[in-house]
Amino acid sequence: MGKQKANGGIASLSDSECNPLGSANCETTSLTLLIYNDELIRKLSEKILKRKPKINESNLIIAAFSISLLLILLLKKNVFKRIFSHS
Repeated sequence: MGKQKANGGIASLSDSECNPLGSANCETTSLTLLIYNDELIRKLSEKILKRKPKINESNLIIAAFSISLLLILLLKKNVFKRIFSHS
């Protein structure tokens, strides 16, 4: 049993018996069909492999500062104590 509806579309939900529920939607149908587009997959793979990461020092400094600020704010609000306490 599949998730394909009688109209050809693919539903994103199913019941416990794997029968499609609800209406088919274009997003689920499109994503399902994209994996069969070998040409598109090849082109995207080539682009990803050719692309060089663009990392510069100023971006790293901004990222480090942002992470540090976030950690300070979380520590001040005792978020970690609430997350890791077993009470």
